[in-house]
Amino acid sequence: MFTEMDEGEDEDEATDVSELLEHLHDDMIDAIDRPFIDDTINLVEKYKVAYLSGYVARRLGAHLKCECCARRQTTTNPLPNHLYIQLREWDSSNRCLTYPTVALSNTVEEACNFFFRAVTPQLHRKALGKFAVDIMSLELSMSAAGVFCDNHVRDGMNFLAKGISRILIHR
Repeated sequence: MFTEMDEGEDEDEATDVSELLEHLHDDMIDAIDRPFIDDTINLVEKYKVAYLSGYVARRLGAHLKCECCARRQTTTNPLPNHLYIQLREWDSSNRCLTYPTVALSNTVEEACNFFFRAVTPQLHRKALGKFAVDIMSLELSMSAAGVFCDNHVRDGMNFLAKGISRILIHR
């Protein structure tokens, strides 16, 4: 049944098992359809950004009260990246959630990415919210041009930066 093995045999067996596990792991990884997984992860990210952008669009609309800005920030025709928003609707025949435009979603995504790149390393800083709003407003002013009318670019960008900062700081 069980026999004693020399120390050398034990090491060889351990090496064989680790090589087998490594080979098995490589085979499993190769069997996974990576492009499908990557595409799925990217879609989920787009759905999250669109949902957050819808919230931002609703808040911006209430703050700015500008029909021109509202047309640039919201759409009545759901887009493919609005799937999560559509699933969150209470009643599909009576929509009550806000559907953001692609331009607003892109700006919100850029704001979030910038926040994680530039603000997250500064979390120890005093007055972090003001710092985040100031640098985000400067960084994103060019991408926000298509999201706000000429009268509301500065105020809208500040409000957007403040809203994104509050959400991400308190997460």
